[in-house]
Amino acid sequence: MFKHILVPTDGSRLSKKAEHAAIQLALRFRARITGLHVVAVTAPVPLEAWAHSDTRYGAHLGQTLQGRAVVYLQTLREAALCAGVTCDCQIAHGTPHQEIVRAAKRLGCDVIVMATHRKDSRDQSLLESETTRVSALSTVPVLVWH
Repeated sequence: MFKHILVPTDGSRLSKKAEHAAIQLALRFRARITGLHVVAVTAPVPLEAWAHSDTRYGAHLGQTLQGRAVVYLQTLREAALCAGVTCDCQIAHGTPHQEIVRAAKRLGCDVIVMATHRKDSRDQSLLESETTRVSALSTVPVLVWH
């Protein structure tokens, strides 16, 4: 049924649960996984750079976010490989929901497995809104892990 699973991750506890579910799904269907972390591209606010007394604040922030992405994806890859699942990983830069949908299409994924941080109807976190946007735009099924 599924041959290629896209697993967007933000490194959170709930994303790790979705990663585990994706690995189990991949085992069941003998599928492969591609882990994806999207580094949101944002322009540093000059006042923020000034507050940090660093003219290279934006560059430092970008390096930090890139480093975190590498760690998140290495953790996913190691978990998948330990379970016997083939796992490739990619880092994208841009608007998260757009990059997730683009990656699924570009890579020929059959399903996207991702977490939502929603705790109740009043709690609309960033990932929740990204999950909703991915679900609305995706041409492949989106398995949402609560």
